[in-house]
Amino acid sequence: MNVLFAISTIILAMATAFALWLWFRSATLSEFRRCADGRMPTIRHEWRQLTRLEQINYIFALQCLRNLPSKFFSERRDVGRYDDFVYVHYENRFESHRAAGLLPWHRWFLALFERSLRSECSYDGPFPYWDWTQDWENPGQSPVLNELYGFGGNGDPRWNSTLVDGWCLQTGPFAKATIPYFAAARGEDSHCLSRKFSAGDTFDGWDLRPESVQQVLQKKTYWDMAQALEAGPHDALHSGIGGDLPTLFSPADPLFYLHHGQIDRLWLIWQKITPAHAKDYGGHSSSSVGRPAEVGDILPAEGLATNITVKDILDVEGSVLCYSYDDYTI
Repeated sequence: MNVLFAISTIILAMATAFALWLWFRSATLSEFRRCADGRMPTIRHEWRQLTRLEQINYIFALQCLRNLPSKFFSERRDVGRYDDFVYVHYENRFESHRAAGLLPWHRWFLALFERSLRSECSYDGPFPYWDWTQDWENPGQSPVLNELYGFGGNGDPRWNSTLVDGWCLQTGPFAKATIPYFAAARGEDSHCLSRKFSAGDTFDGWDLRPESVQQVLQKKTYWDMAQALEAGPHDALHSGIGGDLPTLFSPADPLFYLHHGQIDRLWLIWQKITPAHAKDYGGHSSSSVGRPAEVGDILPAEGLATNITVKDILDVEGSVLCYSYDDYTI
C-alpha cells in the first residue's frame, strides 16, 4: 500500500512538473504575453538573479520609504511611510490570515508596496522574491541573509526586544531599526526590529523543501492548496526566523516582502497548472470561519488605495495588476 502511495505521489509530481514546463516554455517563446491593457508585464526576479547594483538600489528604495513621512500619522515624526504598510497589515489581521483571503490580500498588498517604491522612491528595478527552496538544507546561511549583500542575519542575543520574543537586529542594512507603536497594537513604546532563529544560527527548512512545495501544488482546490501553503512553508519561514516576522508587525522586517513574493509566485504556479485553477477561489471568509469566501469579497487597503475585489487580482496580467515572474519551476 505504501509503495502504491509513493508511486502515485511521484506520478502526480511528474505530471505537475510537466504541465508547468509546457506553460513556461510557451510563455518564454512568446516573451510573456501582454497585460489586458496592452502593457508588458514587469518581471519579478529571485534575489540572487539581481545584479549587485540592483540589490543595492532595492535596499536604498526601502530605506527611502522608511525615511518618508507617514501619510496615516502625519503628526508623528517617529512613523514613516514604510510603517504605514505595517499598520495596514496589523489592521487586516482577521481577513488576511487563516482564511481564504490570505493569498489575494497579500498579492494586492505587495503590489501596493511595489507601487509606492516606484512612485515615491523612484525605484525602477525588479521587485524581488526569495526562493527559499534553494536554501532549505541550511536556510540561515542563505545569501538573502548576507550582512553585506542581503538583509542581515540573526538578531543579537545581547539585546532583547522589549515587545516580542526576539533579539534586536545588529547587522545588515536595517541594523538597529525601530518599529513604532500603534494605538491599536499591544505595547506602548517603539521596539527594535528583531529576529531569533529557531535553531541557533539557522532554522528548520524541512517545509521549505521542493518536495514539500510540490505536495502543496498537487492540491486540487484553492482552499486545500491555500491551507497547505499557509500551514506549511508560509508559517515555517515566519516562525523559523522569529522575532517580528511571526507577529502582526511582520512587514516591518523587509524579509516579509521577499517571502510573500515567493508565496505569491507559488500560488501563481498553482493557478497555471490547469485552466480550472485560474479562477478557483473559496473557503472561509475570516479566521473565525464566517460565511463562505467569494470572488466578490473586498480586499481592504485601509487607505493605501481604493478597495478592490478578489476577482480583480486573480489574474496578475489583467487590468489591475501587470507582472510576471522570471521562473515558474520548482
